[in-house]
Amino acid sequence: MSTNNTDPTVQTILAEQEQALSEIAKQFHQTTFMERMSILFNGLNAPKDSREYKLARIEVQRLTAPACAIVLPCLFIGTIVLFASTQAAPQQEWAVEVNEVEEVQELEKPPIEHIDNEMPECEFEFDIDLPTPVDQVIMDTVTAQPAEFDSVLPTKSPVMISQIYSSRNPGARGTMVGRFSRNAHGNATSVHIALRWLKKNQNVDGSWPRCKPAMTGLALLCFLSHGETPGASAEFGDTVQKAIEYLVYSYKNSRWEGSDGHEYAFPIALYALCEAYGMTSNPNIRPVVEDALKRMINGQHPSGGWDYNMKQSDRDDTSYMAWCAQALKAAQMARMFSNDPEWKQKLDRACKLSNNGFIKNSGQSGGFGYTGPGNSGFNGLGVLCMQFHGAANHPSARNTISLMDAWVPGWFANEAEWKASGMPGGVIHGHTGCPQYYYYYATQAKFHDSERRFKPWFEAIDAAYIKAQKVEKNAYPDHNGKLQDIGWWENPDQHTDDASRQMPVMDTCLAALQMMTPYRYLPTGKETAVNIDANILDAIANDANEVKLNIGNL
Repeated sequence: MSTNNTDPTVQTILAEQEQALSEIAKQFHQTTFMERMSILFNGLNAPKDSREYKLARIEVQRLTAPACAIVLPCLFIGTIVLFASTQAAPQQEWAVEVNEVEEVQELEKPPIEHIDNEMPECEFEFDIDLPTPVDQVIMDTVTAQPAEFDSVLPTKSPVMISQIYSSRNPGARGTMVGRFSRNAHGNATSVHIALRWLKKNQNVDGSWPRCKPAMTGLALLCFLSHGETPGASAEFGDTVQKAIEYLVYSYKNSRWEGSDGHEYAFPIALYALCEAYGMTSNPNIRPVVEDALKRMINGQHPSGGWDYNMKQSDRDDTSYMAWCAQALKAAQMARMFSNDPEWKQKLDRACKLSNNGFIKNSGQSGGFGYTGPGNSGFNGLGVLCMQFHGAANHPSARNTISLMDAWVPGWFANEAEWKASGMPGGVIHGHTGCPQYYYYYATQAKFHDSERRFKPWFEAIDAAYIKAQKVEKNAYPDHNGKLQDIGWWENPDQHTDDASRQMPVMDTCLAALQMMTPYRYLPTGKETAVNIDANILDAIANDANEVKLNIGNL
């Protein structure tokens, strides 16, 4: 039976398809200079509460740097010339003898050069509040609902959060990877095509499937780890912006919409937003993060651990605790609650107390179990989180990192290969274990411990992950319209986020984050990285053998 194109239903479908194609095309459109100028002049004439006026203000802000780069040097040079030309020359007196016999010709006066003392005027008037540096962000009040994102210009600055985050610019990335890998170029290529795969598979609303807040949090961490930020990244800036917007606007009633049943998504999304705030100082993020932190801190057990859904119980879940501990560290580094001393103290207390939760799930000779003492794939989780919170020298962490020396890094195609790796355990809770999830923590823990442990591990991890990556050629048009390769990973275990292996976002993120470890952090073993805040340090006593934890009356 033929289809009549004049059928209203068909026309509606065609219209919807055209609209969808139009929306896709907009994602790859690069605004020209003339278009930006049109936005600027038209917007300044629009009402001040309109979106056009806000966009015009953003364009004015973006033009500040190039305008000042031209005007200020001109002013400086003009000032030097002005002062050099107007300095009073020393006065000299000339004795003139007039001879009445001879006619003396009048000397011609030299021409006097006219100097314009007026200062050049700037073509535009700027009335812009400069952003406060990350280390000095103080906000007296926060709004219940975040403002529109297009009214805020994100800070364009590299990641330099004190004591732990490293520089993530291209030069630093190559240098740091080259210290630990024989194939720094392969590492850079593999990570870049993974980011392109993530961008290609981002949903229109800024999220990633299937558990949107969790997968969006992991993907956002990948882009941030690579140094991609809104306004500063030509290829991925919009991707990062949309991801941040999704996590901010999907947070309602102290929960993220679309979360999993156990709310693993909560600490993962919070972790990503804390790091995003630290890198951008975007004030829209702060009220969401601080509200989420309050729920997490209130959900912590007296033992220091957490259970599913941050509920109060006697169950300390090492896997869930690890995401909470990472989120708390990111919150500290982003200086959350800097304007609220009471909650700042509670945040510091929660960070210290988390060490006790991991110690509770640690065996006497090392190792961390799932919900109690043991020696398992969770070893890296406990070590990394105790490193983050100043307890790297506690026997639970030191003995466990030694146990992990027997682990063999690699990408495992099946359970048999994993068992041959030296990692303890096999089937956990009825499921094949998840080695790449365990290695996500182990890689970071070895990095923070020592180069002796990290370098051989990372060389093997890097080579194995590059080889295991699935690549599709010429599948992605970049911001310049040039076709590029995309790449992703698929874990063989049952803990992948997508059993159908059609959208393995978590698998790809965990692998990419491991490959970015050398430039994502400063090693916590460095002096600059262990300069812990004084109100944390006073609760940790070091001696030659151990770190004793005492949370005092906090």
